[in-house]
Amino acid sequence: MEKELYFGRKLTETGGRKWLIFLRSGLRASPMAALLLANLIRGIGKPVSVLAGILGVLPILAYFIWALWPLSHCRDYMTCYEGGMDICGAKRTLEELGDISFLDNRSGASLFTETYMCTSAGRFNITYIRDGKKCFNQAYYNTIPL
Repeated sequence: MEKELYFGRKLTETGGRKWLIFLRSGLRASPMAALLLANLIRGIGKPVSVLAGILGVLPILAYFIWALWPLSHCRDYMTCYEGGMDICGAKRTLEELGDISFLDNRSGASLFTETYMCTSAGRFNITYIRDGKKCFNQAYYNTIPL
């Protein structure tokens, strides 16, 4: 049975950056959409076999899943309380979180930087949370006014 946690009063709260989510999804999906449109205009013959058709569609589906993945972050949020945090439904006390640091990561050939909140309880992706670091600093250090 899940224990009920009391975090105290709410200090700060922030939601997702929807414009960034839609921008990244659009930038990821636009090359494949352009290729599909060019193929429709040129006209594609029927595949040689059913297996060839399936093997031709699988990479396209995998690409669109990758391209539209940022849309899964539309409901991301972070709420800071006196005694803990709620990050996208993962409620943790400050003791469970331990030392908290932030990591800005740019991997490989990516054009974008991802932001992670690293804690003892795990690594939380706060890339799509509006002013995540600022919200945290405002709540616990009172250093940055909102």
